[in-house]
Amino acid sequence: PVTATAGNPWLGESFADFYSWHFYEDYSGAGGGSATVCTECMNRSTQTVSGVVDYMRGKTGYVIWELMIGRDNCRFAWGSPQGAPEPRTPFHGVIYPDGHPWSLTDAEALRGRPLTNAPFFSVDYYEGEFDHLVKQSVTPFIDFDLGNERGTGSPDASAGIGIDHFSMRWRGQITPETSGSYRFYLESDSRANLRIDGESVVIKSSLDLEETSGALELEAGKTYEVQIEYAHKTGEASFHVNWSGPGFSKRVLTSEGKTQEQPPTPTPSQYNADSSD
Repeated sequence: PVTATAGNPWLGESFADFYSWHFYEDYSGAGGGSATVCTECMNRSTQTVSGVVDYMRGKTGYVIWELMIGRDNCRFAWGSPQGAPEPRTPFHGVIYPDGHPWSLTDAEALRGRPLTNAPFFSVDYYEGEFDHLVKQSVTPFIDFDLGNERGTGSPDASAGIGIDHFSMRWRGQITPETSGSYRFYLESDSRANLRIDGESVVIKSSLDLEETSGALELEAGKTYEVQIEYAHKTGEASFHVNWSGPGFSKRVLTSEGKTQEQPPTPTPSQYNADSSD
């Protein structure tokens, strides 16, 4: 089946097998029905993700515009002038390129259930080298290249984080299925470290883009707390965290869930205290 979502002369039975429509205004008087599809909806000047989900549920199929928060069409409202300051509220989009949602409420609305015990890392975002906490969220894994553009080079420009001199801390859990030696890999443009149950496994001190790894013996069926830190200086932000172990080759590290509802007060970083470089 095909459809045409537009005004005359491209609207009607001659051009479409079913009715489709766009929905960017408030929730009053919107069309729809079980035999229709809303092919575009959601802008934060008049709508919210949770509001759209609640309104559409059980009525019609719908496509939220759009998943990722990337360049102008996602972040800035229609009609925004060239060079406009970064909006505190993205116009469209749900997820930033590092994998975290702009709003946890958005993520819960789309999942249809709370994020409690979801298979994500909790993540804290800081200005500087863990100087000032500006945002808390979740990510499914740590695997990103942000580039170095204004706005998109930041993990969350709407929170006021610049493209340089920011840091991030993740917490999660892993439960190995097999006892044995596991290797963890940190590939980043700057300093990073990884701890398992408080024990340092990988410390990357170089400011060059390269991979550092470390190994640790883990016990089958035991749940381990994972903490990972990354401090970006300047240039293109890039961070990839992988692991390998008995029965599987190198792959992206995922978490079984958040370690707690609210992260504790951050502990001092294990980086060299002299960060003048």
